[in-house]
Amino acid sequence: MRILAIETTGDVCSVAIGKGEELLCYQSIHDKNTHSVNLMPLIDRCLYLSDLSIDDVDAFAVNIGPGSFTGIRIGVCTVKGFALEKEKPCIAVNTLDSLAENAREFKGTICPLIDARRCESYYAVYKSDGKEISCLSDYGADKLEIFLGELPEGNVCFVGDGALNYKEFIIEKMGERAVFLDEKRMYPNAKSVLKIAQGKASNSEFVSAYDIMPYYFRKSQAEQMKEKNEGR
Repeated sequence: MRILAIETTGDVCSVAIGKGEELLCYQSIHDKNTHSVNLMPLIDRCLYLSDLSIDDVDAFAVNIGPGSFTGIRIGVCTVKGFALEKEKPCIAVNTLDSLAENAREFKGTICPLIDARRCESYYAVYKSDGKEISCLSDYGADKLEIFLGELPEGNVCFVGDGALNYKEFIIEKMGERAVFLDEKRMYPNAKSVLKIAQGKASNSEFVSAYDIMPYYFRKSQAEQMKEKNEGR
């Protein structure tokens, strides 16, 4: 199966194409404010380098969030449009899952963090043996000092822009137990989306173009402000 995977929920806009378990092409641009401009050219380039057309794609995968509200919409709407036009299935990937995939080789606890501002992060807790990853918690959003103290004993590998932005605070609370990936692997990327999507495809975990939806986890700041003003 040929899968086109998209990541637009973070600072890096990226696209990957795979066939079976093989990665055919990966392209990315690190500029969080231009995803709407860069995404289609990246898709076109990946298709060209893979010697494929959009009609050759069997399924479309995308990180559905949490993350940037605008970025999530760009990715999900693009995949929805392709899938509707080509009558192909979609594969929904949670951004926290794809971040944990970045740290698959780490043996122990993995904690992806997506910055939710005000020293809060979207997070989840995973366990890896270096080959397989299992999720140990529900997806959550809270202040760092609350859930850092609830993490399992031993070293914890942190990944995501939340880990970058709050690194000093995490080290202050966790000490030498805190482990961080190199910066290039800190961001969500389409290669990890593709890897998870390939596993979902083998289990026929598809979503129709009509049913795939963004995963915001909580309302945007604009929506919260609107509700606050309407409640006056």
